Amino acid sequence: MPWADTLPTEATEEIQTDKIGQFYYVGDMPDDMIAASLSRANFFGIEILISSSGKVSLKKDLLQAGAEHIVDDFNELKKIIEFL
Repeated sequence: MPWADTLPTEATEEIQTDKIGQFYYVGDMPDDMIAASLSRANFFGIEILISSSGKVSLKKDLLQAGAEHIVDDFNELKKIIEFL
């Protein structure tokens, strides 16, 4: 994934570590959300639209595939994980 190297370290370092037992499946394709929803680990499906060119149609597909949250940048991702 081309955006994977752009994940700010501070965003991941500040994520709360006291939420043991909660799992997040972060991806950028509908297949990722299908995998999250089928998991026995009860993943929260979070999609990142940073690298996509057709964001409007992809967002619709992601929601149909079970995405619980869709974010456009890593700051939004951090806020969602802190909230959950």
